[in-house]
Amino acid sequence: LFLATIVGQVAPAEDCAKMDVKHARAAGRHLYDQGKLDMAEACVRRVLKLLGKKKASRDWEHLGLILSAKSNWQGAVDAFHQSLLDDPGYADAYLELGHVFRRTGNPD
Repeated sequence: LFLATIVGQVAPAEDCAKMDVKHARAAGRHLYDQGKLDMAEACVRRVLKLLGKKKASRDWEHLGLILSAKSNWQGAVDAFHQSLLDDPGYADAYLELGHVFRRTGNPD
């Protein structure tokens, strides 16, 4: 069922609420690639909720990418900062944070 959802039709956001981390993460990436940003955000937030306090730097970065694509600049900055709190050496989060600052004209 899940594979058909990912390969065929896109699952509604509420379906992510029923998924485990692995499937919600995959669905979030697929939905992001398809430009279904609200549904992708719901899946990534599901992943982060399930992970709780575990380190999730890549998931936070993915949320930042989604929020950035939605022009939610402050949300994107917050997500990239959380990614860096989880993994201070995660270069992709620094890069994406720089892109947000460049787009918004905010060098800080």
